[in-house]
Amino acid sequence: MDNKNIKLNKPALIILTGTWLYCLAAMLLPGSIPFAAVFQGIFIFLVVAHAIECILYRKILKGIHEYFWVMFCGILFIKAKVRRM
Repeated sequence: MDNKNIKLNKPALIILTGTWLYCLAAMLLPGSIPFAAVFQGIFIFLVVAHAIECILYRKILKGIHEYFWVMFCGILFIKAKVRRM
C-alpha cells in the first residue's frame, strides 16, 4: 500500500507539528521557553509512546517512511492506514 492513499486530518497535523516544535524548542532552549520542564516531559512521553506504537504495529508498517509517520503522529497514522486496508 502506498502512503499517497492515506489521508490524515489536516488540523490534527497542524496541532501535532506545533506541539512537536514547541517540545523540541523546550529541549534545545529551556531557558527561553515558558514551562520548559513540562514540555520536556511531553517530548519524552511522545518519543517513548510512539516508539512503543512502532513496535506494536510493526506487522502492518511497510517501509521506513511509515515508521517516521508513526513517530510523528502515532495512532492517527495507524488508524488511517487500517481504514485504507
